[in-house]
Amino acid sequence: MTVVPRTSINDSTNSIRSRRCSRPSGSTRISTYWRRLNETRYKLVRLLVAADGELCVCELNAMIDTSESAISHALSELIEAGLVTRRKDGRWRKYRASNGAIAILTLLDGVFTNE
Repeated sequence: MTVVPRTSINDSTNSIRSRRCSRPSGSTRISTYWRRLNETRYKLVRLLVAADGELCVCELNAMIDTSESAISHALSELIEAGLVTRRKDGRWRKYRASNGAIAILTLLDGVFTNE
């Protein structure tokens, strides 16, 4: 068994901790968050904001080249994140961008057009 000196473990831990704790501020943090979004989720939020109303999965499916199950899964994750709301209408589920999603996209659009 190889024994690793305690100082090298502490140095590695501190190096990792310093990288993890250094956070960008302001608009950089928000744009980083949005870049991490999977492309399908990002497109869905953009479509729902642009729709300015409710859409069902079949309507969203007609606009992006992704399976209905992938869209449903992405919408569930967006609901959990608070970026999309869902309403049941008979056997249909209608989705709408939340006020938070609208605000974030408005901010991002302003940040990227001003750069």
